[in-house]
Amino acid sequence: MNDPVSARKKIYRLSLDAMLVAIYVVLSLVPSEISWASLPVLVCAFLLRPIDTVVITLCGSFIEQLWYGFNITSLIWMLPWAVFAVFAGFGAAWVRKNPKVWKMILVIVCAEILLNIGNTSALLYFGYATVDPSKFAAGLPMAAVVMLTYIVRMPHAVIRAVLSSVVIPILLPPLRKVLSKLR
Repeated sequence: MNDPVSARKKIYRLSLDAMLVAIYVVLSLVPSEISWASLPVLVCAFLLRPIDTVVITLCGSFIEQLWYGFNITSLIWMLPWAVFAVFAGFGAAWVRKNPKVWKMILVIVCAEILLNIGNTSALLYFGYATVDPSKFAAGLPMAAVVMLTYIVRMPHAVIRAVLSSVVIPILLPPLRKVLSKLR
């Protein structure tokens, strides 16, 4: 026998996941210096279960890759986002066991830096794989290129981590209040 309450909760979760996927896609396609695409993933991580976080991230990342033209290399671009979602989802579950703001900020900062390292690694992989190594980065040794790229891109990750660490704790209480009324 189908339980109407259980069916309602499933529909509620699916519609919430779909809304977060849509927000992720819109934010990922908006051209800006600082990408806000990680915000719906972090909101999902702190409001829902880790599986929801991974699902919305993979769906959103897949749609984003379709926008740019999906091919075999798209999976490499999706991998950092998948790792980010798993880390954020389970990190948020750890925070929910004993909620503290410093724990939330720690999870956000580590997840953002992990995402930046993954995206930079994918960027370097494609740069190295598609360019003649003798012409790559004016003949610098590959180790130097890798280190310089991480150093140049790390401030971006830190800025995004700081902004996310400010915005997420502000967004969560009103969102929890609204979501509790909808349930």
